[in-house]
Amino acid sequence: MNLDMLRLVFGRMKNWTPSLATAFLAFTILLSVFLVLSVQALDQSDIQSQSILSALNYLAGNYNASMGLIHESPDSANLSNTYWLYSDNFLANLAFQRTGASNASLASLAENVTRSAARYFQGQPNPVNQYQVFTNTSRFPFNASKDFIFRTYGVAVVKSTVNNQSGMLDPKKYADIAFLEAIWYHNVRQDPYALSVFHDGFALWNGTGFKDDAFTSTFATYKIALYLYAAKLLGQAPDSSIVDGLLALQLHRGVDSGGFVTEYSGRFGPVGGSNTETTSLAILALSQQGFIPSNIVSLAFQLIIIGVLVAFAALIAATVVRRSVKQDV
Repeated sequence: MNLDMLRLVFGRMKNWTPSLATAFLAFTILLSVFLVLSVQALDQSDIQSQSILSALNYLAGNYNASMGLIHESPDSANLSNTYWLYSDNFLANLAFQRTGASNASLASLAENVTRSAARYFQGQPNPVNQYQVFTNTSRFPFNASKDFIFRTYGVAVVKSTVNNQSGMLDPKKYADIAFLEAIWYHNVRQDPYALSVFHDGFALWNGTGFKDDAFTSTFATYKIALYLYAAKLLGQAPDSSIVDGLLALQLHRGVDSGGFVTEYSGRFGPVGGSNTETTSLAILALSQQGFIPSNIVSLAFQLIIIGVLVAFAALIAATVVRRSVKQDV
């Protein structure tokens, strides 16, 4: 709006009734507040984008070309010589495909991981894993899991977690299973079931983390990521403090730079180091979020409704006053 327009508006305001002027001022103030909230939401989106980029670089830095896989963690010699097909490389590959498709080097890395994993899986009978719900709509029993060694090359070990043990994992007792089941139900278009089991999982949230049957003394970061992923998928807007909490658990120095810490205590106080699984899930959660935190959405919506009501009431009042004046004349 240029200076001449402002002069015209404020010049005409002299002839407005008090009610009409009030409506205009209320609308202007509320519009300004909404624009400020929109900028905050854009800032949040930019922070998430930077976080994702840093996390992708972390994963790429953990890639070993001779193995064709990404190692578990850079935090020790043992961890940097351990390569998990499920879940680490499966999830990392998914993160590359969904967020790094436009990056030629990341796309190439994803192809290498895919080929290498297929080679290591050869001869393994049905290595089913719970994380396959991200890409497969076949019904996977969420059985208890066991870790298997598939190959060894000197000090390097290729492993995988397989859900082939007896006993079903209860979504009311394990938050991660609840959110994974919610993802599967959504993928097969059974959202009522998806929402039900999603709420079972969130019922385990104690205000700080998911305190399920697997909880000991610290909270698992990857369960926050799974919750955020499932929430977005089902159209549930999580509180912005949970998103901020996940972002606060990303490390920014040393070999762990860009990676997400595996565990935390208190109000998102990092405990220990980073690893591929947690970082990959954080990328998947943040990259498909693209959401405005629920508190901003709610406040903006309330302000718009209030502004419309105030303006409407003022216009009605102005109309009544004008008719009254005409009748008196």
